[in-house]
Amino acid sequence: MRGAQNRLSRHVLMAPMDAALMRNVEATVYPWIGGTWKSAIDFEGGSVGFFVLIDERVVSLCFSVFVSDGCHAIDMLTIEKFRGLGLAKAVASAFMDECVHRCLKPTWDCYEHNLPSRGLAQVLGFRPKNEFPVYSCQRTIWRFSCDFPSR
Repeated sequence: MRGAQNRLSRHVLMAPMDAALMRNVEATVYPWIGGTWKSAIDFEGGSVGFFVLIDERVVSLCFSVFVSDGCHAIDMLTIEKFRGLGLAKAVASAFMDECVHRCLKPTWDCYEHNLPSRGLAQVLGFRPKNEFPVYSCQRTIWRFSCDFPSR
């Protein structure tokens, strides 16, 4: 995929996220994205992200929600009515490929009870690493980590 648009079918397009798309996503489908970066320009300069459009509407995305020491924590969303189509796997795979290309390390955190997220993480090559409490929610999160083979 590496930076280019990828038409998955006649009405489905996957491409890298930029500042303009980040603002669009914040205004339409995922308002929390704006709270994780100082600005859309900072997002564009420091994040890795991919999205899927169906009929010109963002329906799935995967991006760096936090970045520290070359590690990019994954956040993703697929609109409920578009789940089960492989879109999350497609955007997460593109995200991981881009991280590997840039010598960055993607990380995957999710709640223990989020079986779809845990399953996708494992399909993509992540393995459970450790658990840690999230004090604001009083829940345990599973942290997945992966050493990547060459893709």
